[in-house]
Amino acid sequence: DKDLIKRISPQTGSCGSSLNYAYYPKTHILEITGKGEMRDFTSKSQPWHDCYIEEVRIEEGCTSIGNLAFYMSQYLTTVELPYTLKSIGVRSFAGSSITKVTIPNNVLYIKDGAFENCQYLKSVILGDGIEEIGDGAFYQCPVTKYLTLPENVTKVGDNAFFGWKLSGLALNEKLKTIGNAAFYVTAKTISIPNSVESIGSLAFTGTFSNVTIGTGLTTLSK
Repeated sequence: DKDLIKRISPQTGSCGSSLNYAYYPKTHILEITGKGEMRDFTSKSQPWHDCYIEEVRIEEGCTSIGNLAFYMSQYLTTVELPYTLKSIGVRSFAGSSITKVTIPNNVLYIKDGAFENCQYLKSVILGDGIEEIGDGAFYQCPVTKYLTLPENVTKVGDNAFFGWKLSGLALNEKLKTIGNAAFYVTAKTISIPNSVESIGSLAFTGTFSNVTIGTGLTTLSK
């Protein structure tokens, strides 16, 4: 039966100049192999757009995840990211059903909306190498935890962690910019490091009894 063979046979193709993909219909697993950057996509141009994907495995060698790569992949619950990864693209996992993610230490940039509206995402481990967290990167994710911002982060974008119910927050000594509505925190104290130069509107929505502001601040919004 040619139709049956077609339905159960792996689907393969290219997703970057030196990256390839294979989708296995029987297991609902998508594998990315090869080296270099993944292409950017539109909301429906991904070669696996019509595939029923439950798990994504990205092997060592891939250095970036393209914009909108797994956008609105509503059945996707599990993703494995390689240590070679340096950048996670705009809305690359937005609207998916992943439940946890570990960002490798080599990742420098989590771009705008990368994990926005991942309504089942409850566990996030941020790698030590992150320098910038884009606007809405983790917007409206139901994470409840104490957050320690990685030591190399210099910028947290607008609404980056909006929707997280943080029980506490530790900022780092390299942080310079905190965007609008970046955090929602319920904690006794908030301490702004001396490195911070700009704090956006509603940056720290929540309840505090003690706020300490460092000496480097030049812009404090409404």
